[in-house]
Amino acid sequence: MSDNPTFWPGRLVRHSYNSGYIALSYVVSLAGCWTAVELLHIRTGAHGAHNWYLLIGAAISMGAVAIWSMHFIGNRAIDMAGDQDRLQIQYSPGFTAGSFFLPICGVGIAFYFFSVSESISPLTTIVGGLFMGSAVCGMHYMGQGGLANYTASYSWPWVLGSVVIAVVASTTALGIFFYFKSVWTNTWQKRAACAALLAVAVSGMHWVATRGTQYRLTSNASTNANGLSREAIVIAVICLV
Repeated sequence: MSDNPTFWPGRLVRHSYNSGYIALSYVVSLAGCWTAVELLHIRTGAHGAHNWYLLIGAAISMGAVAIWSMHFIGNRAIDMAGDQDRLQIQYSPGFTAGSFFLPICGVGIAFYFFSVSESISPLTTIVGGLFMGSAVCGMHYMGQGGLANYTASYSWPWVLGSVVIAVVASTTALGIFFYFKSVWTNTWQKRAACAALLAVAVSGMHWVATRGTQYRLTSNASTNANGLSREAIVIAVICLV
């Protein structure tokens, strides 16, 4: 255990942020969002094996790269206790694995609602946006629930703000994309703009939620050898991307 009582189990641990990883987290999210948008763009309809493969690929790209990978790259930007190695965030393998599949499923449902019909209705847009926003928020808080050496506590106004950002930005971006999809055949700039807005939904939700999060050490820092280190998670993300 650290000799400094600030780091005793049960105490809140101060933290700061690495601006380079913050920027990288948005770039990773943008890459996943853009790939998903391009895969959705080349679908020719709601039926057929080829279109289903594209939908699944888009869900994996959005869920695994734009959301899951962004989250853990973003958390790598959190430096605990002046960047002391033994006090850095570690993760539970089970929760981390579960948080990988959750957004893929949620995003897949959202994309299905948007693409099942040739015409986009307000109800379809709202339902699809809610599933997308829920996938983003669900992954974030499930991932946070998998902290191995800290317990996260949240400020509810920040939680509410993060949910609003995720749902509104996701609904807007996907609504615009699918509504104007037929006239954007050769306009990659507009698809890129939609992807950028989706990345804002993911990153904005993450950082608003993170701003309202405090971390309480749960066990002796010297005994936290069973969790996944932040370096191991970053390596997994690099391999995935």
